[in-house]
Amino acid sequence: LIEKEEEEEEENDNYEIQMATRFSVILANNALLALLLQEQELIDKEDTGEDAKLDHRVLPRASKIFMDHERASLCIGRDYLDLNPSFKGREFETMFRISRPRFESLCQALTHHNKFWCQNKDMCGRVGPCTLAEEMLPLRSLGYG
Repeated sequence: LIEKEEEEEEENDNYEIQMATRFSVILANNALLALLLQEQELIDKEDTGEDAKLDHRVLPRASKIFMDHERASLCIGRDYLDLNPSFKGREFETMFRISRPRFESLCQALTHHNKFWCQNKDMCGRVGPCTLAEEMLPLRSLGYG
């Protein structure tokens, strides 16, 4: 009887050892699968460009935005400097924090003082923004603070 109990205990011990080894093998397989999945996700992210350091030489460039400077100068003239402008007296002063005659004298002084404020052509021969547009933008920024 004692021998039979000892055999059963050995079988139970063997069974427990077998189950523990199987369990550890399963855990090891799961850990290995998790590592493989993480590596695959990193590879996928590198392929799609997510969270990867991108090389600026291979990125597509944004399309060039062409500005219609002639239309902008017509709108500026119509809205602010025409004989019958859309923004009259006080509206102009409220927007730019400067009177119209002072603005006109400032524009003339800037144009004569520095070539930067003159209308230029770019390297392709296209006409750049008019002097009024170049001078109004900083004044408007200063006016709004």
